[in-house]
Amino acid sequence: MFKIILILFIFSVSFFSEAKLKNLVACIDEHPPYQYLGEVPHGKHISALKVLADVLDKNLIFIQSPNIARCLSFLNTGYVDVIAGLNITKERNKFTFYAPFKLADGLTAITKKI
Repeated sequence: MFKIILILFIFSVSFFSEAKLKNLVACIDEHPPYQYLGEVPHGKHISALKVLADVLDKNLIFIQSPNIARCLSFLNTGYVDVIAGLNITKERNKFTFYAPFKLADGLTAITKKI
């Protein structure tokens, strides 16, 4: 009986490890204009995550969260691989890697002169 349980355990670990290697799991919360939740998430961060997944040749999977605190918990425990647009803090530096990025052109608002 123990051998059967052990074999099932090894099989399940290898199966989930293989699935983990093929997928990029991203946690997202509602944070317009960067990301919008919905049947098909969209926004600036979502577009960036799609490019990242393409570059890494991985399937992108979204885990929707009600807030950033839960996303951080998921990242800290390894349940998700990435959170786009995460601000740098000393506490987060203990369990995160911040990918280098190029600052895009600043956002500009254009209005009528009053």
